[in-house]
Amino acid sequence: MSDSNENQQPRFKDEPWDEQVGCAELLREIQLAISRFMVLEGYKVTAVSLWILHTYFIQKHKEQQLFDFSPILHITSPEPECGKSTLFDILERLVNNPFVSMGASDASIFRRIELHQPTMMFDEFDNFDVITRTTLLGILNSGFKKNGAVSRMAKSRGQNWDEFQDFSTWCPKVLCGIGSIPATLQSRCITIKLRRKLPSERVESMNAVLRSNPDYFVSLRRKIVWFVMTYEDELCSKFIEPPSELSDRLQDIWEGLFKLADFMDGGGDELFSAKEAAIQISQSARADAPSQRIELLKDIKGMLAGNPSDFVESIKLKDQLIGLSDRPWGELQGRQLTPHKLAELLKPFGIEPTQKRFNNQIVRGYERSELEEAITRYL
Repeated sequence: MSDSNENQQPRFKDEPWDEQVGCAELLREIQLAISRFMVLEGYKVTAVSLWILHTYFIQKHKEQQLFDFSPILHITSPEPECGKSTLFDILERLVNNPFVSMGASDASIFRRIELHQPTMMFDEFDNFDVITRTTLLGILNSGFKKNGAVSRMAKSRGQNWDEFQDFSTWCPKVLCGIGSIPATLQSRCITIKLRRKLPSERVESMNAVLRSNPDYFVSLRRKIVWFVMTYEDELCSKFIEPPSELSDRLQDIWEGLFKLADFMDGGGDELFSAKEAAIQISQSARADAPSQRIELLKDIKGMLAGNPSDFVESIKLKDQLIGLSDRPWGELQGRQLTPHKLAELLKPFGIEPTQKRFNNQIVRGYERSELEEAITRYL
């Protein structure tokens, strides 16, 4: 990584609180700072509160730290006016060292992370074309891990571009926008789905609260700084067993947050709430955005239930899939599913067609055992 100290910022912009802070009380204060201005389910409030705390623990050059992975916070909704701007505003006021990026270039983003290690906040992320901005996608994906970096050529002695320089991409990140994001990015996210509040659902006005108490968020940030400076070393040595219901990637995402919840509440209800949040949020994300291949396995599973054969012919399987109503197989990119496309979709699961002789004819198809193994592994 770059060893330049130019323009380095202090780790915290606020001074620590000048009195002792109760851990459980601090977590409840953060939760209140969200729920008093937002209509949000309790488990989501817990997830966002723990994520805010996590932004204060991320350090570039410290090998042993509480978080080896920094989950991306993805705030989304199906339509405008669901509270995204309000939650984004709350986060900007509470996270450590926020920087809001609207039109920043990719190069300026990874250089800012290297120098200042901010909490990068991307508003209206649906307007960022991350499919073509491959560098930005690389920054977001690699910055999930504490050793994440992008490598660029740099000038040596002011002459030639003949040396590599690694720029750290390790920092907390918020993505806020309507709709979905690429699957590789989604797998690194805690996704908070918002919805419009009902006329009967009431929240407080943030402006009114700040008029009567301008230091409301400042005081809360200072208490967080006190908590981190007091308990960081103790937290780094803490171990907790993630729920077995979570995949390896989800355990990476949530493990540090579980440690925080358990520590702050003394092993009480907050750890249970955090685990509930992890399971509900991950199940919701998985249900909303299954890959095309996973959808294919689901449909094949239903077909196998009515077919006792140990060998499934490619053409018959293709025809059955196309015959399913309200499914995409009749029109993939404007064309019907073909045996070749079917083989292409199944190949990443380790399933490839073979040939067998039936009634003096050679037919191509799939071993039932291979299909069932993939279904067991991925569904």
